[in-house]
Amino acid sequence: MNAFADYTFYTTIFGGTSIPASAFDALALKASYEVNRLTFGRAAKAMAAIPLNTEHANAIKMTTCAVAEEMKKFAGVTGTIRNIKSESVGDHSVSYLSMEEGKALQTQAITEVVNKYLEFTGLLCRWA
Repeated sequence: MNAFADYTFYTTIFGGTSIPASAFDALALKASYEVNRLTFGRAAKAMAAIPLNTEHANAIKMTTCAVAEEMKKFAGVTGTIRNIKSESVGDHSVSYLSMEEGKALQTQAITEVVNKYLEFTGLLCRWA
């Protein structure tokens, strides 16, 4: 499977700036797999259909870009570096997100993004 969106779409249509070109292809491919999983395989079928449904294709590309940004945002949380969960100034205390908490937050954020962009496309219907 190819990524659903390319860097040109990300920077021009989506208006993204937080992912550098060098990192976009890998993130877009991972994001595409996640979008396809959450649409029960319908995203890949919609992108491969000829003639292409432009409305669905653009929604899938936008979703892919947004999911890629979420993945980049959470890269430190789910990787080896943990983000700060809370920090106190008096007697300096810092607590970090656990790997499980980070992954749960990422999953929730990705699901919300997919729902936001694909809600009215029919691609999210479990029984369609």
